[in-house]
Amino acid sequence: MSSTRRLATQVGLPALFLVATMAIMCGCSRDAKHASGPALSDVFIAGEDDYVAFRIPGLLAFRGILFAFAEGRKYGCGDFSGQHNIVLKRSTDGGHAWSNLSVLLDPLAMFGKVACGNVSSATSSCEFWDPTPIADSITGEVLLMTSRSWSVNSRMNGQMDQWLLRSSDLGLTWGAPENITSQVWSDSHHLMTPGNGHATQLSDGRLLFPGYVRLGSDALSSCAVIYSDDHGRSWHFGENSLIGGATSECEVVELQHSTPPHSRLLMDARRSEGTCGEGVSHCRWRSYSNDKGLTWGPLEAVPALPDPVCAAGIVAWPRQQALLFTNAATTSGRVNITLKMSLDDGQTWPHSQVWP
Repeated sequence: MSSTRRLATQVGLPALFLVATMAIMCGCSRDAKHASGPALSDVFIAGEDDYVAFRIPGLLAFRGILFAFAEGRKYGCGDFSGQHNIVLKRSTDGGHAWSNLSVLLDPLAMFGKVACGNVSSATSSCEFWDPTPIADSITGEVLLMTSRSWSVNSRMNGQMDQWLLRSSDLGLTWGAPENITSQVWSDSHHLMTPGNGHATQLSDGRLLFPGYVRLGSDALSSCAVIYSDDHGRSWHFGENSLIGGATSECEVVELQHSTPPHSRLLMDARRSEGTCGEGVSHCRWRSYSNDKGLTWGPLEAVPALPDPVCAAGIVAWPRQQALLFTNAATTSGRVNITLKMSLDDGQTWPHSQVWP
């Protein structure tokens, strides 16, 4: 857990950086002080609206609006500490000020006390996970995907259901939750948990949600994708998209220097095992796809991106023909938050800035 206990954004940096920064800066107490340096803006603060913690956030920048989503954990900071709601805040001024908290999904309200059980304990089945947003630049809709588990065992074995929310007015209002489980269920791999952070719209319009399947343990997890080619009206799980290797919490970007441009995808992944080389014990791992995410090549270690086995973020910055990456750039501990930039599709990362 980072020593910074608020979900915050750094005002003045590109919104692309904020996506990944928020994915790392999460905690449970309210007593942290901001470091000196560029102005920071608190987004979620533990204790707000009686939530013990806000964790696993995602951030989307679309048409001048920043959307900050998170799991609102009602009773504890841990993964299995009871009820998780999905909450949202919006900013219309680049992250300087944020709206009041909106609750998008409340499982107790949706399913009732009988179905949820004891919502303040690990036996609760009222836990929504990993809110992952995407904007459809063609339709103007904002979509959010999340999964709900029944118990610790159902979470660890992918025995969950999958939900989709959509907004056509930039997050001011949201349609009724859509249960899309039957469309994306896999008899072989069960249900994929969204990768959190953000999803990606490809240049041809495909909506691509990376995430991970897990059959019993972290060692048996693998990143994979869910996709839609009709603007989110129907969804498909990529049965052959698993990259293997105990991977999870992944994100995908189109590579801007591929030939032809945007014809190749890079998936950046957390991995709980494997040897990185170059004296680095833990690092990020990557895989490439040449068929819009349906299949992926072998896993490759990226020693230039040391990592403590935690969430990270990667986005394309088209204006600069660059990739931006941020994580806790150390092999142990969720500290040393660092932004890195690559101008060659992730082959090298010569530019970096450490969180002040």
